[in-house]
Amino acid sequence: MVKAIKAGSRDAEAQLANAGHPNAFPSKPVAGCLEWDLVQGMDKRTLLLTMTLNVPATDWTAAVRKLCKDVTGFDDLRRNLDTVSRTIHPTTHATVLLWPTQTYVRSMQAMSDMDAIAAAKAKGFQYEKCIIKGQMAGLNLISALDLLESFHVLEALPVKWGKNHLFKCNCELCFKNASCPHVVFASWVVDPTAGCPDRYLGTHFQRRRKRGRPSAKASEVGDVGEARCRARLSLQEQYKAPQV
Repeated sequence: MVKAIKAGSRDAEAQLANAGHPNAFPSKPVAGCLEWDLVQGMDKRTLLLTMTLNVPATDWTAAVRKLCKDVTGFDDLRRNLDTVSRTIHPTTHATVLLWPTQTYVRSMQAMSDMDAIAAAKAKGFQYEKCIIKGQMAGLNLISALDLLESFHVLEALPVKWGKNHLFKCNCELCFKNASCPHVVFASWVVDPTAGCPDRYLGTHFQRRRKRGRPSAKASEVGDVGEARCRARLSLQEQYKAPQV
């Protein structure tokens, strides 16, 4: 029996050695359906509210304004990202990016583009001072958490890691998978050839989304199911329990 256990262990060890470490990051990360789904769901003003650190923002701002001109949705932005010429090098013009979270971007929906850009810039400077440089004097816990939940930090990689990975991000998804929608989107801005594959576009792909819903029933798939769940939650919040 002991011989059989040893033999099985050696066989398993040999198989793992041939396959490589099963939990290791891939040598070149690949952007999958999750990343491209989240990219398509990002607010159209995300790029306008992104800031550069450590380098002048002139080239990044000029390129982003051209990309976001006359954009009403993802289809327009995708067309501009694929066709508009720009010259942005990640290690020269976008060394460090403050990428706004979608929660923060959508909190400024009522603002005009100029007001939202000014507000994001002011908060970005505060983020740099308090979170990055550690000058947190006079900042309470609630304000610190609000800053942390407002931006992701993207750093340009000295060497291209993958087709869609010219940056690294401090978000949880990138930490787990070595890939995230922020990295994929920023790489697309820098490199027009790193665009979204056609197989991840269209209504069929959108119907497969399951994020953002408190329920995963088969009858509640896609944006329609998400809207129904949100309506149900809204009714539950309006309901008041009887006082006894």
